[in-house]
Amino acid sequence: MQELSQANSGCVFEIHEMFNVVRLSRIVFAVDGTTDQTFMRRTMQQAWRELKDRSPNYRLPAGQVSLVELSGMSAAGFHNLLYVLCSAATAKV
Repeated sequence: MQELSQANSGCVFEIHEMFNVVRLSRIVFAVDGTTDQTFMRRTMQQAWRELKDRSPNYRLPAGQVSLVELSGMSAAGFHNLLYVLCSAATAKV
């Protein structure tokens, strides 16, 4: 897992590519204390505004991705992570 911050431009490229190639319902972001969530949200908003017309998300009225907080994960948090991952894996394409 790579830390998402302004210093890591590779992650920005990857978010843009994911938004253009993968349905948002199948994307799950795992975040922790090292994640610059403000920067992440700005990056996602920019990726959404710059969707290519070949993207499976291009015609969606709004975008929403799943975020799972990994810091201090409890048994309930782990259960939530598994639930979100399974939901994304079985999302209709």
